Amino acid sequence: MDLRALTSTMIGYDFPVSEEVAPAVDLVGQSLKLARMKDAKGSTPERRYFVDLNEYHALPYSEAPTTETGVGEGLFLTSSLDSIPSMDRTPDARLCECASDSGQWHINYSTEQTLGYGRYSRVFLGQMHRLADVKRYVKVALKVHQNDAESQAEAENEVAMLRYLEGVAGVIHLFDTCNHGMTLLLQCSEEGSLASRIFSNAELTKKQIMQWFHDLFTALKLTEERKVLHLDLKPHNLLFIDKHLVLSDFGSALRLPALRTATRSKGTLGYSAPELLLTCDDCITSTASDVYSAGVTMYSMLTGREPFSDIDRPGVALVIAIKQGFFSGGHNPWILRPGLQQCETLQGIVSQCLSMDPTRRPSPDQVLTRLNFE
Repeated sequence: MDLRALTSTMIGYDFPVSEEVAPAVDLVGQSLKLARMKDAKGSTPERRYFVDLNEYHALPYSEAPTTETGVGEGLFLTSSLDSIPSMDRTPDARLCECASDSGQWHINYSTEQTLGYGRYSRVFLGQMHRLADVKRYVKVALKVHQNDAESQAEAENEVAMLRYLEGVAGVIHLFDTCNHGMTLLLQCSEEGSLASRIFSNAELTKKQIMQWFHDLFTALKLTEERKVLHLDLKPHNLLFIDKHLVLSDFGSALRLPALRTATRSKGTLGYSAPELLLTCDDCITSTASDVYSAGVTMYSMLTGREPFSDIDRPGVALVIAIKQGFFSGGHNPWILRPGLQQCETLQGIVSQCLSMDPTRRPSPDQVLTRLNFE
């Protein structure tokens, strides 16, 4: 039987017919998510149900099956849009609820509250609470991946990397997953990404930028110590949490040593190191590639411009420009953003990080030493 029709039947059966509940349920992989459920009569007392995805039947919330780790595999449904506390919503907002894969968290979110987009995913703002503490909600960023093989591979890789880097300062925290690992429950950044700060008309001080340089290379130093290569370092993947930058989006990350073949088609053109664009199957990738991407990011901090912004149609022309050198052909001029003066030391660090020769780029530790003397 079609799961959409089956779920509609279950909900219609469990609610009194007189309430005329009209559900709309989305399918995501093999799981179900509540997309929208609104009572025809308007506000009603909260009614919550648990849909067992193995047995395909609905139970009152109080009768949800439990395991040693908490509630069993399934989905929580609620009959009222007003039952989710402290969440801004529009009349047309699509509200979703789910349980984490571990069974420890109950999550709700609105698809109208989008935090960002990725190549294989969308990120929504949500709230969650532990099943043992229903009164304490935590804001969370839900990274929902598409249901295809490439998205699944990226999700699995990111989950593995974040669990390996658990507790490392400067790395986004992974709480748990939903939908069999296809949705990541991540630490929420209420302050936004670095891109939102530097690609705007806002004036930035040298002190601010120095702090961001320090945050970035501290995180790189710590991930280097764990032999992890990020491979998609850029302002959009650096988030502010408690006024400090943290690394996010580890879907392309690799454990070292890694052959160059494993790095193809990863990263973002314009921020990718030139050696990653060369054909060399036996070449070993190093953290110098991340240092290059950090250099491009620092250039954008100081100038307020995206790299190679003078190239109208990114593609072959951009690849050629990257292989020729970051500052070659008149690309990426050193025009500092308004208000910045006497940044020669910082510009020197950036230029070193952008060296075409990976062996001539400084290590994260060397950059931190220079910043501490600035």
